[in-house]
Amino acid sequence: MASKQFVPLSTKLIDEGEFINELDEAITETMKGLVAFRRRHGDRSHKAKATITAKIEMVVTDVENGAYQINWKLDQSLPKRPTQSSFAVEGGTEDNSDALFVRTSGSDNSHPDQMKFATRDGRTIDPETGEAR
Repeated sequence: MASKQFVPLSTKLIDEGEFINELDEAITETMKGLVAFRRRHGDRSHKAKATITAKIEMVVTDVENGAYQINWKLDQSLPKRPTQSSFAVEGGTEDNSDALFVRTSGSDNSHPDQMKFATRDGRTIDPETGEAR
């Protein structure tokens, strides 16, 4: 079909350019999402991945006339929140029920018996009560 009205299919012509526009938008969104993830999770973001998967499907719709349908789909995937750990110690409550105990200020990644002076967000911890101020 050599006519000036027709040119070979390319990515920039799929869906009158909508495929490429959506792909560029997905790249921008994914890039921003991955940067935000790294900033929020710091060292825990090491080796975090974001992906964009493009699927282009060409389907014969008319065998006699050689007509085709072009289907496309973009899928984006940002990393999931990393697993985090905090610690507690076992003990008994006043009614003798088993429980896990943490500091009054909350659990973190250090042993609960260890003295702590401030919370992660900078609030000081009262050494007498263990409460964050």
